[in-house]
Amino acid sequence: FQSCDPNKLLFGTFLLWVNWYSFNSGSTVAVTGGGIKLASVVAINTTLAPCAAAMFAMFWSHFWTGRMMVEPMATAILGGLVAVCAGADVIAQWEA
Repeated sequence: FQSCDPNKLLFGTFLLWVNWYSFNSGSTVAVTGGGIKLASVVAINTTLAPCAAAMFAMFWSHFWTGRMMVEPMATAILGGLVAVCAGADVIAQWEA
């Protein structure tokens, strides 16, 4: 049983991910002056955390079921975005 159309699921996840950049980077409120460095660190961390979560979900679904599935990957991307949201400005890139 398939819960939804994978194309719509990935499109919605992509839209949320793209709009998350304006949310996280815009939350620094200091894009002018020296704040651009902070905003760029936040954008990098906003990229790395969901990428790592998606890779882990793909490996885990392949290990657990023997095939790579789209639904756990999309859920992991959203989980990575939520997890990095609060501390995106204070964590290092390798921690994201």
